[in-house]
Amino acid sequence: MFGKWVLAAVVAVGLVGFAAAPATADHGSGGGGGGGGNVIKVEGSLVGVNTTTAQVVIRRFNGAVLTLALTRGVTKIERNGIHVGLRAFRAGDRVEAVIVNGVVVKFEGVDP
Repeated sequence: MFGKWVLAAVVAVGLVGFAAAPATADHGSGGGGGGGGNVIKVEGSLVGVNTTTAQVVIRRFNGAVLTLALTRGVTKIERNGIHVGLRAFRAGDRVEAVIVNGVVVKFEGVDP
């Protein structure tokens, strides 16, 4: 339950301007993205990207829709294993976000 609380801390409430699109959450320590602490992995399909606010909307495999805020200089962003900007992502991409202590440290995606 604690992991869900931390995830809730990084999920923005408003989804205005985004349509819907699958994903899972893996709670635990360790894993990609940096250091110990509380690590949460969120997987799913990309619903939308706001490059101005650096927010991404992910639909998890269970149907839940989450909005995550990425942080310049902190969040490592990759697509198909290559460092890219958010403009490289498209709705429908399979994505994974790694959240450590409430901060998205890695966001990666692959073609659908």
